[in-house]
Amino acid sequence: MSRNNLAGKLSEKVSAFTSLEHLYLDHNYILELHAACVNWKNLLVFSAAYNDLKSIPDQVGNWSSLEICNLSNNKLEIISEGISRWTEIKKLFLGKNNLREIPDAFNSMEGLIIVDLRGNLLNSLPCSLGQCRNIKYLNVGNNKITQLPSMMLWGELEDLQIYRNKINEIPGSIKMLRNLKRISSSNNKLKSLPDEIGTLLNLEELYLNYNSMLVSLPCSVGRLKSLKELQLRGCPKLKTLPSNLAKCSSLLELDLRTLAKKEYCKLQNELIETLIMNRCTIRGGIQKKQKKRGKGKKKLKS
Repeated sequence: MSRNNLAGKLSEKVSAFTSLEHLYLDHNYILELHAACVNWKNLLVFSAAYNDLKSIPDQVGNWSSLEICNLSNNKLEIISEGISRWTEIKKLFLGKNNLREIPDAFNSMEGLIIVDLRGNLLNSLPCSLGQCRNIKYLNVGNNKITQLPSMMLWGELEDLQIYRNKINEIPGSIKMLRNLKRISSSNNKLKSLPDEIGTLLNLEELYLNYNSMLVSLPCSVGRLKSLKELQLRGCPKLKTLPSNLAKCSSLLELDLRTLAKKEYCKLQNELIETLIMNRCTIRGGIQKKQKKRGKGKKKLKS
């Protein structure tokens, strides 16, 4: 039923199909779901992305078999606490709405593996989200979040998207994310990273662009043997990098470009030589020449 110009309140006639298992209502103009949707007790997949929904009725809690829910790109301002009864849910997409809060309803969602909350108005995340042991992908980018919940139980997480928020600290509990392959934390208010970042031996991509308050990286980043890409673009207060970054033998891309000409990050000659020998492309930053080679500084590739 996607792309059928359905508008206004979803017809009660649709709600009468009590045996529905898959329902796709994407790309319409639906404003409201009928309360009779309580009858969809066998529903496994519900997708109503790209509509004009501002809320969903409490009756959705009766979809106890639901595994996939996509309500992204609507105008949702509130989510019913009834979702706490979605005990079989595996994939939850609520991105690009107008949500200011999410109900603390994740304790019962033990099978959840994908959560997408990007592009809302969230100031915080529910504590119960930290109880999702099987989560592999979490995107809360482009919100107003200042603090992350405990990550102690996120041992299966592979992709953490927290870009464009107001986060000033990544908790030390990140050390438990042993399967993590990518962190996207650009456009935040980070001043540094926890030493525990060095325990993420499977981390391949680390994006820290446009953290204008970032002043240093811990020496433990040298233990990131799988790291292939390190993005530090637009971090004017970052004046140097730890020398043991040279131990990141898999690093292929290092971006240090800044907007202002006098805001270069200065790299040690030995570090540059080792990275280049390992076929790493370095963008931005400057190399301090040794005295015996003459005075001055050499700009790296931009």
